[in-house]
Amino acid sequence: MLWVDNFPPYSLPTTSSPLIYASSPVIFGGNPLGGMFAYLGGMDNIRFYSRQLTISEIADLYANDPICSSAGITPPPPPPAPGNYCSGVQNGLSADYQVALNGFNYNFTTPANTSAKVIIGRLACAGGQARLVVADDNIGLGIHASSNTTGDNIGIKGSGLDLNANASVTTYGVVGEARQPNDNPSALSAGLAGFCGGMNSSLMPPGENIGVYGNSLANNGKWAGYFDGDVQFNGMVWGSQNVWVSDKRFKNNINELGDVSAKLKSIKGYTYIYKKDEFKNRNFPKTEQIGFLAQELKEVFPQLVIEDAHGYLGVNYVGFIPVLLQAHKEQQTQIENQQQQIDELKTLVQSLAGTTLDGKNKAAPTTVELSDKNAIVLNQNVPNPFAETTVINYNVPTDFGKAQILFSTADGKVIKVVEITEKGAGSLNVFANDLTHGLYSYTLVVDGKTIDTKKMIKE
Repeated sequence: MLWVDNFPPYSLPTTSSPLIYASSPVIFGGNPLGGMFAYLGGMDNIRFYSRQLTISEIADLYANDPICSSAGITPPPPPPAPGNYCSGVQNGLSADYQVALNGFNYNFTTPANTSAKVIIGRLACAGGQARLVVADDNIGLGIHASSNTTGDNIGIKGSGLDLNANASVTTYGVVGEARQPNDNPSALSAGLAGFCGGMNSSLMPPGENIGVYGNSLANNGKWAGYFDGDVQFNGMVWGSQNVWVSDKRFKNNINELGDVSAKLKSIKGYTYIYKKDEFKNRNFPKTEQIGFLAQELKEVFPQLVIEDAHGYLGVNYVGFIPVLLQAHKEQQTQIENQQQQIDELKTLVQSLAGTTLDGKNKAAPTTVELSDKNAIVLNQNVPNPFAETTVINYNVPTDFGKAQILFSTADGKVIKVVEITEKGAGSLNVFANDLTHGLYSYTLVVDGKTIDTKKMIKE
């Protein structure tokens, strides 16, 4: 018997082996696991190679050898792969291995060629809830993915697609979960953390359980989070400042707000409590709130009301600030006009009371006898100021023609013209129930000439 002990990996030795004569067939190879799994074919079919044969080549030798075929001899099984079936003695790696894909894919499947689960980490061959399960083996990182190319670089990309468009399922692209059940005040916990400019987890607020954390302070980073589109949130937004884009270069059709004071009178403020039990997924606050009813505000300022995809309305409270500013300016203008009218009234009252503007008494008047039978006279209305009615006395001699009394507002707008048909002394009873409060004037015009003008005050 010629024994060549070089099995596996099914290759002949480079040195000679002991030659043993026996009546048994010549056997090349040996099985360190026990049993005769060497080549048992005929001498005429023995081939010598200067390289290691593959498993398929050895199987072809057995298949083409008539002695092996007639005897039903099959090639030895391949050596066991590294690893084990979660039981028994482990067949561990003896060196670092790599898989050269050579342009092909490396697939993990079940015997039925269906998708199987790949477990990496310390899950003791447990199933898990994903096709690929990666567990942290107490080294701090479950998955570390990096991309460094000359094109687009993405470390980890997640996508979820419901092919059946099933409204009852939940589809996520990426889900991150972090748990800190013991409320450790020094622990840092974030379901998904993103660092721009360099990882600096020491800046995370300790003791907080955060769903998504963004940081850009390292290496002069800019934005910790950037959303190019509408953002919806349920709950409170807490921060130190808010900045809203308002550059003139972004805007067209710029028009100053008109009269808003009258519109504000129709808007009411309310206190209210949100329906937390009815809308549990909205995360409404429990405490009493102050605000508007969007339906009412929409009737007056529709630009400040936004409707979502479900038909619910929201209010742009920041946009309400310019409305309040404009109303304040209008109110200030009204106050200044009223102050001017008050100053004029003070001058008029002081002159009627016989005092000068500085409060000093005028000199005693000289007694003079006058007659106004042939003079045109327009007297001050009595009482003045007045609430509802007042009387104006006048005198228009008979030798004059057309006479009129014109009533005007403080800015000179004529609101009433009264024709004087009877000459001589007369009077007008003025009724002003529907007249707004303020300063007015009345003027006597005779034959087209202005004779005199008096001021009167409506309380």
